[in-house]
Amino acid sequence: MNWQDLLAIVSIAAIILGLIERAALSSITVKLNNIESSTNDIKVEFKQLRQDSHSADNRITKLEESVKTVHKRLDDMQEHCGKMHLE
Repeated sequence: MNWQDLLAIVSIAAIILGLIERAALSSITVKLNNIESSTNDIKVEFKQLRQDSHSADNRITKLEESVKTVHKRLDDMQEHCGKMHLE
């Protein structure tokens, strides 16, 4: 075996290893792209959940204020009825 044969074998081996490496990197790239896409979907869903939660908080605050007002009116009515009953 002369140096030309050895050089040809090494060249072929390098080409094969390069193809294997490229295939592995391609597979990793596809998987990373899928992970990125899933992460972006989760971010969008999380943002929507945050907006929904904020909206619910606002509605609850308004309901609490409304209930407080109704309780005040009921207390006033009870007081008024109590005064009428005493007369």
